[in-house]
Amino acid sequence: VVARGFNGTEWRVNARWLATGRTMVDLDLSRDLRNTEDSRVNYLVADGYALNVTWRAGARTRVSARATREHIDYEGGARSDRNDGVTLSVGYELWRGGEIALGARHARRRSSDAGRDFDADAVFLTTRLQF
Repeated sequence: VVARGFNGTEWRVNARWLATGRTMVDLDLSRDLRNTEDSRVNYLVADGYALNVTWRAGARTRVSARATREHIDYEGGARSDRNDGVTLSVGYELWRGGEIALGARHARRRSSDAGRDFDADAVFLTTRLQF
């Protein structure tokens, strides 16, 4: 039986650059420790980053692009994964605090374990209400 003790540090760093009056760039760097259901593994260490660019196309319209990468090591096991994702979306503010967005996402995992690779595509429609 594998011991489940987490060992290590977790951290997250966020930076925001207001490139222009209408363009914002966000960079997130992180290290997370996570549990797993795999009985052969103690825990996961996920190192990742995300780069998000948002452009205000108009007073109520925004266009966003997001790229993510995450390296996952399965501590106590030999497996490692790399998850990549790209998202494009367009949002429209219906009223102050209410937004609707339409977007598309492509995700990919490459794993050192045979048969665990995947590619996925999704289209989404979201709403957000803020009070």
